[in-house]
Order: sequence, then C-alpha cells, then structure tokens
Amino acid sequence: MVGRQLEPGELEDRLIKKFETIPGAIRVDPDLRVRHAQSHGFWNTFAMHYHNGRATGGLSARRVDGGDLSMWKSLQWAWIDTQAHLHRTAQAFRAGNRSSLAIIGYCLLISPLVLAHGIGEFVGYHSGPGESPARLV
Repeated sequence: MVGRQLEPGELEDRLIKKFETIPGAIRVDPDLRVRHAQSHGFWNTFAMHYHNGRATGGLSARRVDGGDLSMWKSLQWAWIDTQAHLHRTAQAFRAGNRSSLAIIGYCLLISPLVLAHGIGEFVGYHSGPGESPARLV
C-alpha cells in the first residue's frame, strides 16, 4: 500500500523498480482476486493500455530531463519492459499453482494488451507522454 498520492508514472517507473531490488518487498498473493469493473469496451481497452504505456515511457526517468530517446533506444527499452511485463504476469500465475498449459494460455490471451502497452511505451520514450496521461483519468 502506498500512503500518498503518486505522480503520473511514479508507480510504474520509480516505486516498483526501487522495491524490485529489495528481496521480498513485492509479493503476489496467489489467493488475490480482482474484479475489474471499469469497462472501456473491447477496442478502447487496447487504447487505454497504449495510453498507459505511452504515459509510462514518456514520464520515465530514462528520458533524462524529459528528452526524447533515439528510435533504437526507445525500441530497446520498450522491448525490455514488455518482456518483463510478460515475465511478471507468468510469475503471478505460477504463484497461483496454475498448470504450465494454463499459464501459456493466459499469457497468450493477455499478450495483445501487453503489446499495446509496449507500443505505447516505445512512442512515449521516443516522443514523450503527449496527452496520454490525461486520457487515463
């Protein structure tokens, strides 16, 4: 639990990265159940993941002084982040004692949304957050 209002992108870029370096600081409860009641509809769900990714990349500390990264560096960071996202997702399912086949199936179903987020991150790293943070409200 975070006891204060976070700046846009702070959770994804600063807090998680900080706590990943501390063994046991982040734990996924295998009994956790989430009900997502914020429906954006089918296509807009992809748009929201894109905008979340663009905000994440655009507000990243990797963009020193808010400067745009090169196309290659943007692609590199977005690829690293996308792989890490899928890895964390698979780890969460493993913690819930799901079968390997089920985990593969879940990851395949989630991968288009992770890809939309990754594309957004690429654009954010390369061109900044644009209006994406405002679209997430």
